[in-house]
Amino acid sequence: GGGREYMLYSRRTAGGFTLTMVFGGATPLRDIRRQGKRLLESLAAVPDTLPEAPTAAAQPAPADAPAQVTEPAQAATLAPCTYMWLLRDPNITLNEAAARAIRVGLHTQLAELGWHVQTLRAQDEYVYVYAHVPGERAAYLVADELKRRAADILRAQFAAIDPRTVWADSYLVMTPGRDLDTDEIAQFIDFERLL
Repeated sequence: GGGREYMLYSRRTAGGFTLTMVFGGATPLRDIRRQGKRLLESLAAVPDTLPEAPTAAAQPAPADAPAQVTEPAQAATLAPCTYMWLLRDPNITLNEAAARAIRVGLHTQLAELGWHVQTLRAQDEYVYVYAHVPGERAAYLVADELKRRAADILRAQFAAIDPRTVWADSYLVMTPGRDLDTDEIAQFIDFERLL
C-alpha cells in the first residue's frame, strides 16, 4: 500500500528446508547474500538436541522417615528460555553504571516474578538473560516486556534516555533456552549489525 518495493531471497538449508527472507527493494544483493549466508551458518550451529538434565535415581524412603514436602506445582512449569537484545545505536555502549543498574534491577524484578535467573549480563551493547521462566506467554511478548523493563531501569538512572528508542527492534529468543557462549553472542551481534 505504501508503494515500497520488496525482494524475496530463498536458499536451501540442511535437511531440505527452504529459508526465505524479505528485504527492502534498495538493499544491495551482496548484503542480502551475506545475511543469508550468516543466517544459514547460525542455523547450522544450533544443536539438533539439547543435553538432558541428569536425573537422580528414585530411592525408596525408609518406613520411619518423615513425609517429604514437595515443591509447589508452579515450580514444575518453569521452562528454560534465552533472551538477548541490543542497543539501537551500534556506536554506543553501556557504561558500567548503566550496566550495573540493568543487572541489579532486572534480576530483582525477575526474581519477584518467579524466574530462576541463571545468567544475566548487561555489557557493551547488549543485554542477555538465560532463565527458567514460569508461564506460557508468547516469546515476543516476554522479549518486549524485558526490553521495556530494562529501558525503564535506564530511564530511572539517566533521565535523558528515551526508553522508546534505546533498544533495537530485533532480539534473540531461544525456547527451550540454553546458556550461550561468548562466540554465539558475538555471532548474534555481528549478524544483527551486518558486520
